[in-house]
Amino acid sequence: MDATDNQSIGEPNELLLNCFACLNNLTYYIKQELTDQSVTKQCEIAESLLRVIMKTSGFQDEFLGIIRVFGNLTRHTAIRQWLTNNSSRLLQVKYSSLFNGISPISSINSNITELNNLIQQNAFLYLVIQALDSPRPDIVYSTLGVLINLMTDLDQRPMLRIMGGLSKLIEILRDFAGHDWELAGLTCKTLWNYTEVVDNSQGEMFDQELMNELLSLLTKFTDAELIEQIHKSLLSNSLVAESDCLLLWESTWSNEFLPFANELIYRLSNASQ
Repeated sequence: MDATDNQSIGEPNELLLNCFACLNNLTYYIKQELTDQSVTKQCEIAESLLRVIMKTSGFQDEFLGIIRVFGNLTRHTAIRQWLTNNSSRLLQVKYSSLFNGISPISSINSNITELNNLIQQNAFLYLVIQALDSPRPDIVYSTLGVLINLMTDLDQRPMLRIMGGLSKLIEILRDFAGHDWELAGLTCKTLWNYTEVVDNSQGEMFDQELMNELLSLLTKFTDAELIEQIHKSLLSNSLVAESDCLLLWESTWSNEFLPFANELIYRLSNASQ
């Protein structure tokens, strides 16, 4: 922990990357049943990483190393609650004019000061949502892992919508389904957690336009005949893929994407009736 706190972010920084990799391995094996001592130690790790993560702008390897650790930490309810309560103290984030995905469901959107206050109060979630725009699939992949965990908490779900997370998730589905079924599957898992309510009010969690687009994409990418055509097209246009890739792609689609997409279609279709 001292190494991560004292190291400056720069390239190359193998020591810092190795520290993140070590923390990733250590936090992966923490048991679900946390002792008070374990919670305290994980909160210390989270605080240290929050202090470092703001320095990683432009250094994507370092950011990836940190977000992977948060993927492990956020499996635990106590740590998610700590992040919710403390990230605003440790992170300084604000609305950017480049960020145009905020859902127009509240009058606060016309007041930048109020919007910045809202974002600052939910600083960690906002940071995670912004990371979905990364051009690197490995960062998007790890970020979705964090978001899946965060969406198990009811109080985080409205903020995902307000801060534009839903539109970003649908954009990921649109961009990656067809050639990266693992990423598309993680997106469906995130949306599954987001829509998991006890009072059948999923319809209130989406703008109708977003709901229609999501259902359209899910219906398209669960069509077995269309997927077969997409896979054959990928094979014919690739200089390196071999015929065995068709079986791999089919297996990944069937196991990593299709079950979650079908369940999501069923849930959303029932909610919209």
